[in-house]
Amino acid sequence: MTTLDFIRNNHLKVGDKLVREKGILSKHHGIYVGIHNGQPLVAENQVGHGVHYITLSNFLKHDYRNITRIEKFPRSDYHRQQVVSHINSYVGTPYDVLTFNCEHFANLIQYGRAESKQAITALAATLIGLIIVGTYMSSQ
Repeated sequence: MTTLDFIRNNHLKVGDKLVREKGILSKHHGIYVGIHNGQPLVAENQVGHGVHYITLSNFLKHDYRNITRIEKFPRSDYHRQQVVSHINSYVGTPYDVLTFNCEHFANLIQYGRAESKQAITALAATLIGLIIVGTYMSSQ
């Protein structure tokens, strides 16, 4: 399958969120921004790069089976037309796992809110682990 087949088969439009496998417990989120200079592009927020553009093929790691879901842009056509300029205002913004990761960025573009269920889950798991360890240590 080519990237153009992938776009066509999934009816991708500017602003649609792509979610792919990243690791055992995590997903990577990006926003499809259309074809520019003959290349299908995605905007992502990545460790070491911050918010930037990447080819769709590189985002998918050259394997379309990595996609776990596609979330269609939920807002009006007016907002869809503003997606690229909105993304451009964040290009270069650094990645932060707890306050501005790839999911924060994608949700900010789609919904206007920088939220991350992955960050909340990781923070909750860390706190529970610390409580368990603290309880165990104090009982010794």
